[in-house]
Amino acid sequence: EETMSRYGRLRLEKDPQHGLVMRTDDYPVLEEVIRAKKIQPLLGPRIDGETIVVHSSQRGQLKQLLLKIGWPAEDLAGYVDGTPHLIALNEDGWKLRPYQQLAT
Repeated sequence: EETMSRYGRLRLEKDPQHGLVMRTDDYPVLEEVIRAKKIQPLLGPRIDGETIVVHSSQRGQLKQLLLKIGWPAEDLAGYVDGTPHLIALNEDGWKLRPYQQLAT
């Protein structure tokens, strides 16, 4: 499929100075993408011909919109581990079913 053959031509990456950025090795691809009206509000300033800042809070939305217009981005930016959230489970009044016990 044509869309999948385009995967990776746009990359989301972490930049030490600018935070989240979108990069490409193909200048015309970036030009096409930044002209899309729904994508423009999710982008920040252009750094150079192949790189543009992405508002980090819009990362997921940007990836979805890029896919819709046929340019799926490879997300290489990674994530930051959050603080663990401890959860206490009250086990009174219920028990695992036999198939659930087998699954554990």
